[in-house]
Amino acid sequence: MTRKRARSKVNTSIILAAAAFALVCYFFISFFSLRTQVAAKRAQVDDLRTQVQQQDEKNEQLAQLLDSGNFDAFVEQRARDEDLGYVYPDERVYYDMSAGK
Repeated sequence: MTRKRARSKVNTSIILAAAAFALVCYFFISFFSLRTQVAAKRAQVDDLRTQVQQQDEKNEQLAQLLDSGNFDAFVEQRARDEDLGYVYPDERVYYDMSAGK
């Protein structure tokens, strides 16, 4: 009977050791996975901060343009540059079709 108890204790110890090892492995894998995700999110935050900074600069330039009173010329230039189809009523627009070939 003592052999059975000893064998039972050894089996229980092995099972507990294996479970503890599996748990430690799971924690390490989870830790490194989360660490990788955090690094990716930090890079994403840095990119978004850069985009916000660029947009703030653009907004500042537009605010200065509005304050300067030269907004009509800016709108006209943007409409012509982006080919939005805006023309004056008595204006003719010619397109160079050979430039695209």
